Amino acid sequence: LMALSVRPLDDTYLVAASCHTQEELQHAVKLGLDFVVISPVRKTSSHPGAQLLGFSGFHDLTEQALIPVYALGGMQVIDLPTVFRHGGQGIAAIRGLWGQALPVQVVRRVFFWGKQASTGLTRQLEEFIHEEARLSPPRLEVEDFYCDVQEIGLRVDRLESRIERQLQRLHKLRR
Repeated sequence: LMALSVRPLDDTYLVAASCHTQEELQHAVKLGLDFVVISPVRKTSSHPGAQLLGFSGFHDLTEQALIPVYALGGMQVIDLPTVFRHGGQGIAAIRGLWGQALPVQVVRRVFFWGKQASTGLTRQLEEFIHEEARLSPPRLEVEDFYCDVQEIGLRVDRLESRIERQLQRLHKLRR
């Protein structure tokens, strides 16, 4: 990743990178990649001696990400709600998904989390709209402001005409 100076494929292809540090994540964004996997979040048999980020380290990186982020390293379907809470879009896994049936409890938790997230986002959006409406001036005040601006524009036009006429008179007097 760090050896690249340009995106390796054009925009018709999805291009991702595996990132382990803030520097790598920023470089992936600079290259215009579509998403990243951040790893290793948990202990994994494919990288037994790797320094683990844990969910707090994963969250620190997702907070800085300007592109979608997926958790990698020891991930299982049951980790989805935790990944979502820590700013990830999902998980990437191989061994963690092979041969796993989705337990009903996991599916229920994921849907429950989705419902909670949707409710929370809706509430935040409503609060934002109410706050914006509260801070916005009343319609009549805005209309009066635009009328004042138009009136000032007309006055400026009249002044320009008067100045032009006076300059013409002055120019005639100098001849």
